[in-house]
Amino acid sequence: MRAGIQGLGWLVRRTADPAGLGAFYRDVVGLPVLRTHGATTVFWVGETVVLGINGGGRPQRRYRDRSEAPSMPVLRVRSMERATAQLRERGVEFVNDPFAIGGGEGILAYFRDPGGHITGLQERNEASTRPKDVEWRRRRDSGELTVPGAPDLDGEIAGLGWIVVRCTDLDTQVAFYRDALGFEVLMRGERAALLDIGGTLTLEVALGCPPEPLPADRGEVPDAFVLRVDDASALSADLEAAGARRVGPTHRTGDGGGSIHYFLDPENHLFGIQTRAVQSTRAEDIEAKRRRALGPVVT
Repeated sequence: MRAGIQGLGWLVRRTADPAGLGAFYRDVVGLPVLRTHGATTVFWVGETVVLGINGGGRPQRRYRDRSEAPSMPVLRVRSMERATAQLRERGVEFVNDPFAIGGGEGILAYFRDPGGHITGLQERNEASTRPKDVEWRRRRDSGELTVPGAPDLDGEIAGLGWIVVRCTDLDTQVAFYRDALGFEVLMRGERAALLDIGGTLTLEVALGCPPEPLPADRGEVPDAFVLRVDDASALSADLEAAGARRVGPTHRTGDGGGSIHYFLDPENHLFGIQTRAVQSTRAEDIEAKRRRALGPVVT
């Protein structure tokens, strides 16, 4: 990873009805709430990552299949059978029924939420030897998935595992995340590549939908991710020099979290970088500082 990038910090999902969509992820999907800000709900999804359901975003198309969704999170589940049964009982609409991947390495399924966003579920084979899976099982078995001050992920949802971005030019997209952000390429195939974004988390870049419309501001984009960095201002200059395109003005947070700088990748997927306040008492920030002090984890 490029020097100064600590890893993933936030997922942002925007919708015209943030209170309603927040209730869906709380009551139907079963994600634990970390805090709320007005209509915004912030969920704990493991590691040092939170998911914020915010207002805004473009109206969502009705994606018929996972390959049409430009960007989405994929959550680890303990049992795909139990997880999908629970969600179907609660009226959740799946766009892809569970299917096996990677020669038996796991099972995937994707559902559509009331705002039109697509979310993936993946159960990994306990025998998988991929380093990310081995490390996740080690943390699970040692109790390290429990973070002080954060709610437990004790249901079928075991936390975030992957972010998927879809593109038409795989070579260009992979080169951007590898060279501009320094994400190590873990696996490269004809239609997809897996890149390391820290800890047990993976960025999957895959062929699929055409480039997103060019946004004028972050608030137009339904799905984005934000990276924790040491110095957002300094890194912004480096990213622009590496070809990243800035979006809108710098967003200044009101909670002592500094400023968020937003950029676009070559096919207009939105991502941000932020430096959190050293004195922050939020659970995810305290855990991130603790991990930062320990040094990088080899996976």
